[in-house]
Amino acid sequence: MLIEPISGLPSGSFFSNSVSNKELGSFEKLLNSEIKQIDASIEKADVEVRKLAVGETDNIHQVMLSVSKAQTSFELAVQIRNKVIEGTQELLRMSI
Repeated sequence: MLIEPISGLPSGSFFSNSVSNKELGSFEKLLNSEIKQIDASIEKADVEVRKLAVGETDNIHQVMLSVSKAQTSFELAVQIRNKVIEGTQELLRMSI
């Protein structure tokens, strides 16, 4: 059985110091935009729950869908945060 080499990978180490400030800035922007989207979905769900509570809407399906989306996106953000913290702690435990 012939195994073909993987092509298209950059040569050298994956852990090189070639990350520019522009790339770091784009990651920061991406992270901030995702957090804002999560916050917006939570606020939307809150508004829809309030409308349901005061009788402005009777579409409980849409309200529950918004609440479920907000809950899922928040739980995903928390799990990502936990993995980042876990990875950072693992790096700190490594001996040099």
